[in-house]
Amino acid sequence: MKRRRWDSKTKKETELPLMGNIISNPRLHPLFSDAYEWLCLRRCKHPPSSDVWDFRRNWKEIKEFVIEDFTKGTYKLSVQKKLTLSCGDTIAIWSSRDALVIKVLTAIIQETLKPVSVRPVTT
Repeated sequence: MKRRRWDSKTKKETELPLMGNIISNPRLHPLFSDAYEWLCLRRCKHPPSSDVWDFRRNWKEIKEFVIEDFTKGTYKLSVQKKLTLSCGDTIAIWSSRDALVIKVLTAIIQETLKPVSVRPVTT
């Protein structure tokens, strides 16, 4: 069954892309670049022992491998790390690589699941 979207302006249905079509999308590299910039901003105050610094230092070398694993569907998330904050709270945090991939997935899902207009019902 194909997914369709009703366009209220054109009064026509259009076919929605499936995930496989999106992963091979030429916009994939910019999505990873945007996610990388987001990750750098979000983790800029992390301590020197954080994996984000090694990840940033090696990004140019590992970028293509991460994208390749993602597009092949072979990327596997690692176990979250538990951290205790100075206030005593405990949080779970994804590795920098996992956070980046999750950000890309989120962008793809948001694009795919844009609000769909309800087809008008005539009686």
